[in-house]
Amino acid sequence: NKEEDVKTIGYAKHLSLMSAINYITLYLDKILLFNFAGPAQLAIYYFVVLIPEQISAITGNINTLAVPKLALKSREEIKANMMKKVWKLAFLAGVIIISYIIIAPYFFKIFFPQYLNSIPYSQVFVLTLISLPTSIIGVIFQAKMMKKELYLSKITVHSARIVLFAILIPIYGIWGIITAEIGVSVLSLFLTLFLFRKF
Repeated sequence: NKEEDVKTIGYAKHLSLMSAINYITLYLDKILLFNFAGPAQLAIYYFVVLIPEQISAITGNINTLAVPKLALKSREEIKANMMKKVWKLAFLAGVIIISYIIIAPYFFKIFFPQYLNSIPYSQVFVLTLISLPTSIIGVIFQAKMMKKELYLSKITVHSARIVLFAILIPIYGIWGIITAEIGVSVLSLFLTLFLFRKF
C-alpha cells in the first residue's frame, strides 16, 4: 500500500547508528588477537567461532521474521505471553549447547582434522549462546521502536565488550576473547531481562 509513517524514517536512522556501533566491535577481537597472538592463533579462532556464530545468525534471522507480527500486538499482549517463549528458547539453547559440546569433537575430526586444537575452545565458546533466550526481547524493542532501551542495551554491551577485549586478549589470547564473550553474553541476558521488566 501507499501508506507512510513519518516516524519510521527517523527511527531507521537510529537503527543505522546502532548498526554502526555494532560494526565497531565486529572485527575488534580478530584485530587484537592477530596483533597480540599472531596469525596462527587467529586461524584457530576462526574455527572456534565458526559453528556457534552460524547458530546465532540463524536464530537472529528467525527472530527478525517476528518483527511485523510483534509490531501489531499491544504491549499487554506481548508481555502476557513473552516469558513463556523466553523459557522455551532457554530450553532450546540448553539443548543446542549440550549437543554441540558432545558433537564438536567428532565434527572437527571429520571436517577440520587439522584444527583439532580448536575443539576445547569451541566447546566453551558455545556458552555464549546463553543469551539466545532473550534475543526475542531485543526484537520486541525494535518492533515497538523503543529507542532508549535499544541504545542502552547496545551501548552497554558493546562498551563492555571493548573494555574486556582490551584487557583480556593481550594477556590470555583466545581464552581472553572467549571469557570476554561469555561475560558479555551474561551481561546482555540480565540487562535485557531488566529492561523487559520495565516494558
